[in-house]
Amino acid sequence: MRRENLESKSIKEKREIVEKLREDVSKWQVMVLSDFSGMSIKEMEDVRGALKESGGSFHVMGNTIIKRALKDTGFSGLADKISGPNAVAYTAANPVDLIQTLVRKTKIYENLKIKSGAFEKRLLSRDEIGAIATLPPREVLTAQLLSMLNAPLSNFMNVFNGILLKFIYVLKACEEKKDRTLGGNGNA
Repeated sequence: MRRENLESKSIKEKREIVEKLREDVSKWQVMVLSDFSGMSIKEMEDVRGALKESGGSFHVMGNTIIKRALKDTGFSGLADKISGPNAVAYTAANPVDLIQTLVRKTKIYENLKIKSGAFEKRLLSRDEIGAIATLPPREVLTAQLLSMLNAPLSNFMNVFNGILLKFIYVLKACEEKKDRTLGGNGNA
């Protein structure tokens, strides 16, 4: 009897963990699965700290718990990719920063290997994650976008100013011609 209480409590606790995790997953913009086999605790702490600085988190989770938490979420396609040891990197804030930081850490720690991920509920391969990591920072992208949006307006203003200047030159030429014509008639 006592053993049944312990087992049912354990199952109840696991269900609560899965439900809490499912709530959290619904807020995430990106989730990346990594294999951490062979990493030391110090290396794991370094990765976790770097991801925390970029607004993300990095946790080792049991495969069954992850699969159950992902069920019926936008990340459910990742459930098929879950096998072996998994560390999950995720964020609800700036997904590109998290991916760039994680990819940088895979270059430092050879035992940290990206398996796959999802970005805004879309499955990503390891290569796609690597491509996202090469994007410039958000501020640079914003500046580039604003520059592109501003370019047509600037071009229009330059053309408009050119037309106005030509019109002013024509008026000035007409005025000078009129002055010469009037000046020539007055002397005769």
